[in-house]
Amino acid sequence: ALQGHDNAPAKAVVCDCIANVGERAFKELPRRLQVLCCALLVGSCSDEEATVRAAAVRALAMTVMYRTLREDLCFVSDCGENILRALGEQTLVVRTKAAWALGNLSDALVLNMEDPETDDIDDDLLLRLLEVSIQCATDNDKVKMSATRGLGNLLRLIKRESLLRNGQLKPLCETALARLLDCACKVTNMKVRWNACYAMGNAMKNENLFTCFSGWQHQVFSNLCSLAQECKNLKVRINAASALRAPATRDNYGDHFSGVWRGVMSAMENAANVDDFTEYKHKDNLIEQLCVSLAHMCCLLKQSDLTDIL
Repeated sequence: ALQGHDNAPAKAVVCDCIANVGERAFKELPRRLQVLCCALLVGSCSDEEATVRAAAVRALAMTVMYRTLREDLCFVSDCGENILRALGEQTLVVRTKAAWALGNLSDALVLNMEDPETDDIDDDLLLRLLEVSIQCATDNDKVKMSATRGLGNLLRLIKRESLLRNGQLKPLCETALARLLDCACKVTNMKVRWNACYAMGNAMKNENLFTCFSGWQHQVFSNLCSLAQECKNLKVRINAASALRAPATRDNYGDHFSGVWRGVMSAMENAANVDDFTEYKHKDNLIEQLCVSLAHMCCLLKQSDLTDIL
């Protein structure tokens, strides 16, 4: 009945209500009502009114985080297809909500990846999500903020088997890393920059980026070190400092270990130099993150590193 109704504000409010039901309450609903809610949201993603489409895609992204729904690959795929379509729209409000939804969907996919009993999404959907995220990272700043989050998560999902199966995936991943670096270093909006730094750290938790790719590490490590040392915005420096400890093993740092070590040490020295009083409240957090990154690197030290870092 709602989809046949011509009151767009009412439709949007219903989508918002479904989005705010919450996981515990949703789980208690009879199965037929759960299915009805999901079908209503999917149908509303094709509504004539942009406000309804925006509310529906946002609501889908909130429900896909519920465990029962994120483990349902058909529902996850429906979410992915509707988010992809919304990201291709001309209307900024729809693209902004869809980019945020992409971030949530990719969060759900990372949670699924950590559960051995849940199947992966198919390579084709992963490829298209990655392609669109790369495009969105050059869109309006409101879209970029969420696109960087999505890129970090999607890069985290890349597996060796997928790279071997699909030749298009490797160059796309390389472009995604370059786009994240651009967002971290060249964009004027600071929220985009700190999101990009966070996303870079998230991506580097994927061992396959180090074993299946080469050539990106020098630029990423050197730029993160520069940001941790010099950026005027301390939240950017904090996320850059955190990202520098994302590699899990000494091998992941490769020849860049001593350079990163020196970068972190230099950033600690610079942490005392805070020109902007409004940034001062973040100073302790920056020093703490740098200390944790240095401690992580201490745990990975080899005897042969000592001559380079002392």
